[in-house]
Amino acid sequence: MDKKGEAYWLNSPFNENFINTILLLNHSKNNIGNDNENLFAVQAILNSVFTLESTGNCLIQALNLSRRLKEEIDKFKILSKFEYFLFERAKKKLDYGRVEIQRIKELISIRNNLAHSKVTKSPGVLVKASSGSIVDKFVSTKMKNIILLSSTKKASYGNLVMLKLL
Repeated sequence: MDKKGEAYWLNSPFNENFINTILLLNHSKNNIGNDNENLFAVQAILNSVFTLESTGNCLIQALNLSRRLKEEIDKFKILSKFEYFLFERAKKKLDYGRVEIQRIKELISIRNNLAHSKVTKSPGVLVKASSGSIVDKFVSTKMKNIILLSSTKKASYGNLVMLKLL
C-alpha cells in the first residue's frame, strides 16, 4: 500500500531474468556436444548480465534520491551502480580484486563483445558438418574459438550463427 492506502505492485525484470538464466544454463548443460549447447550458453550469459543490470537498477531505485540524480546514475556502468549503492548505504567500496567481481566483469565483457562486435578476419580451418549436423565449424587458429556457420553457405559475417569461446 502506498501513502494514500492504495495497493500497488512493484514489478522488476530481475526474477524473470534470473529464472531464465538458470533454465538456459540447465539447457546448455543438457545439450553438451550438440548444436544447441552454444545457443543456450550464450543466451545464459546475456541473461545473467541482464539480471545483474536489473539488480543494479533496483538497488538505485531503493535509494532516496531525486529523479534527476537517479536518471544520471542510470547511465553508470553495471558495477558502478552496485558500488554507488554500497557506498550510499554502508560507506564501503566494491572490492574489484575479488574473484566474484572479476567473473562478473568477464560476463559483462562477453556480453559487450557480442553486442558491439566488429567484423574481423581470422585464419583457421573449415570443418565440414558431420552427418546429422546442420552447421559447419570454423576453427580459428588465432583466437582459439569455434565459429559455427550455416552448412549451406560459405563463411561470411552475414551467415555467422554462433560463437563458442573455448
